[in-house]
Amino acid sequence: MLDYERTGLSVTDHPMRLLRPNLPPGTKNGSELLAIPHGRRVSTAGLVICRQRPGTASGVVFITMEDETGFINLILYARVFEAFRHVATTSSLLMAHGKIERDGDVLYVIVERMEPVQRRSFPSVSRDFH
Repeated sequence: MLDYERTGLSVTDHPMRLLRPNLPPGTKNGSELLAIPHGRRVSTAGLVICRQRPGTASGVVFITMEDETGFINLILYARVFEAFRHVATTSSLLMAHGKIERDGDVLYVIVERMEPVQRRSFPSVSRDFH
């Protein structure tokens, strides 16, 4: 965590590997999501690296997170984004709960609710919409 606070990166280990033991049981990492069938409910967590809200997406927000195993793509429909706007736009470490959506080889979590992983401040390394 100190590496990220000072430099925005870590050469030793990913912060999620250090936080994972403190997450609720059943929280899936990016690799584990790959084996979960379409439509199944999941909980996952990661470090936010990108937030996007394209003007052509009818209010849909896309968040990309990273954990110790890879990337996790989240989709927040407009009503969910509005309900969790503060968490979605200010938390650098997120816990997302939703359903697996598959589009060919691409996997998304359709978010139903979300929360910050930890309350303490953590430096943001994400590239965000404005």
